[in-house]
Amino acid sequence: MNFVENYLQAPRNYVIVAPEGYGKSTILKYMYCSLLERKIGGETVLPIYIRMADVNLKSEEEIRQGLMLGYLNEHYYRNALAANGYLALREMIRKCGGQYRFLFLLDGMNEVHNRMFSESGGNVYNYITNEFTRQDADGMRLMDYPNLDIVITTRNEAVIQRQLYEKVLETEGRRGFCLVKLIGLTSERKKAYLDIPSDGALDAEVDELVSTPMLAKMYKEIKERDGGSNAFVFESKYKLLDVFYDLDVYQNQNTSQIDHWDATKKMVLSYVLPLIALGVENALLDAINNDEALKENIFTKGLGHAVGEVLDLFDDMPLHPREALRAIRMLDIVNEKLEFKHDMIREYWCSKGVNLCLGRKVEKDSIRRFFVNLNKNTYRAGTYDPVRQTRHLGMVETLYSSWEADAEGFDSVVKQMGFAFEDEKGAAQNQFFTFMHHYASILDDENERKNAALLVWPTYDYFKKCLGGYYDSFEKARILNSLAYSGNNYKIEGRDPLPLFEEAKEILDGMPEQEKEKASFRVLYGKILNNFGSYYYGPYQRDYTLSAYWHKKCKEYREMYGVDLTASYRAIASDYYMMAVKMYQASYETFKEYIAYLTAGKKSKLSEMTEDEKTKMKDIVVVINALGTECGLLFAQPGAALQAEITEEIVYQLRFCYQCMERGSRREAVDVLNKLRDKIGRLTAWYRGQQVKYPEIEKALEEYGELRNGSRQ
Repeated sequence: MNFVENYLQAPRNYVIVAPEGYGKSTILKYMYCSLLERKIGGETVLPIYIRMADVNLKSEEEIRQGLMLGYLNEHYYRNALAANGYLALREMIRKCGGQYRFLFLLDGMNEVHNRMFSESGGNVYNYITNEFTRQDADGMRLMDYPNLDIVITTRNEAVIQRQLYEKVLETEGRRGFCLVKLIGLTSERKKAYLDIPSDGALDAEVDELVSTPMLAKMYKEIKERDGGSNAFVFESKYKLLDVFYDLDVYQNQNTSQIDHWDATKKMVLSYVLPLIALGVENALLDAINNDEALKENIFTKGLGHAVGEVLDLFDDMPLHPREALRAIRMLDIVNEKLEFKHDMIREYWCSKGVNLCLGRKVEKDSIRRFFVNLNKNTYRAGTYDPVRQTRHLGMVETLYSSWEADAEGFDSVVKQMGFAFEDEKGAAQNQFFTFMHHYASILDDENERKNAALLVWPTYDYFKKCLGGYYDSFEKARILNSLAYSGNNYKIEGRDPLPLFEEAKEILDGMPEQEKEKASFRVLYGKILNNFGSYYYGPYQRDYTLSAYWHKKCKEYREMYGVDLTASYRAIASDYYMMAVKMYQASYETFKEYIAYLTAGKKSKLSEMTEDEKTKMKDIVVVINALGTECGLLFAQPGAALQAEITEEIVYQLRFCYQCMERGSRREAVDVLNKLRDKIGRLTAWYRGQQVKYPEIEKALEEYGELRNGSRQ
């Protein structure tokens, strides 16, 4: 049963989640075409397809009034109902119940840039939620209308869970969403689609790439154009796209048979499309923070204008604008409205544009603006915002892949940065470094530990080569600590983060005494001491005794200067837990000390804490780790008194996790969920083997089972 058939049988609200290239947009477009004027229970379906990237070109007021009803008004009623506002539209939808069923198809929620949202502390998910739950005069919410459904596609699973899905779903009396996760092609389907014998095999790198349906389609076409060869090996999607767009040109070059079309196509692929894509990316980035950019953006001028502007950059380009336009239309990569076929395609061509500018000194302002805007919109000190920070992650991954494909790799890009910005080398290189440094941190936050570490080390080399004198001592220490931390969670042979931590500490130790009195200094110094412990805890050493030594040393420093101790208690409890059974008791006592710290020594158990006191417990991972420790103690069969205390506390801890899970953590939600599921699994196995049953634990486990297997799936 396909998704459309499933919807016809069970019409409701859906969130479709998948990585790029998995066919989310294809599903919605198919729904639009196949469901138009179909009937469900006597109601005629009215599908309304909304490309969410178009929201980027709307004003703040338009977005605040309502995205869905605004689109309906603009495209179907031409503002005829403006006098009555959107209440008239809501009333129309409600009164059509029994005759018409409205189906809003919101495609690509992740493509909405957070232009005005960051200042208000919200994001597009909040706005959708507010519109969906806003009450009319009769107290009815839009989501309560039985003849209205919403299907959303997005890449951001964890964001959906925290920002929209759980908030709406968990409110009693409302119609919730059903989460649908698309999976990649199975091994059998890949082989069947690519005409590979069942006993045949794909190269490991290719096998991973063609799990994405869009890339599988491209790979199949490459094979067909090359006579069915299975010899292609690609290290990344960037290299696959390189061959997909350039194969026939390269073939003609090799046979010295380039005709006029091939030459035109090559110039378009080499110069025109890359710079158009860079212009589009810059226009989108500008629109995030600048409403005026909406009025003067390149989208309103169209493809022809963009082609003309690109060709004006090259005095010696033997290409007429009319020929370039014809070539672009035949290549079917970008349309007249400067919309690329897919985000992945735009990111690929934009990376080509970035590298073209770096190497040829063209469009220096564009490339400078590109890196400045990326830094503005992917990082904010002290705030982890996955909606905003991961919006351009695909762009970065593609850029980095293009640099890896270069024979000289990252070093080549470093040289190009200096070449492109001779007039302000330090500032420009700082923007570039900031861009890479922040993304290493974001990758680590997203649990992409290997990718983070792979990015950290060339970024660190770049820092040492080019920016030694650009930052003051405090900033150097902060950067070294951050890079080392991001590189510490995955071991890279021949690299070691410890010298970076040591250098950062040495820099701070040598600073003037008046600087050491500042709160920012004390926070950073505490982090560095704590990260020495993280180093010995992590994959480079696995020495939990030394880890505990440094974590205790950090705690002493933080206590001395009044720095928050949450991270220290969590780290020390984890150290004890990793020392195995003999230290489980110490780990448990550390958690109780943490509760005493939060309650000024008044309490030592979660069950004793008030709701206000629990709000001070900012890190859910502390509680999850405590659950792990308590499971270990239960398995070790403690005395009756301690067992009774633990089994009582576990109930409160599980409920606490349920209540605050939507708050997330600095780590990606999936990491938190996986940790919790592990503890639940171990607890369940232990409980089933007990002769004496604990009704409260059984009830808590049942609640978790409902949470995991119910409507959230």
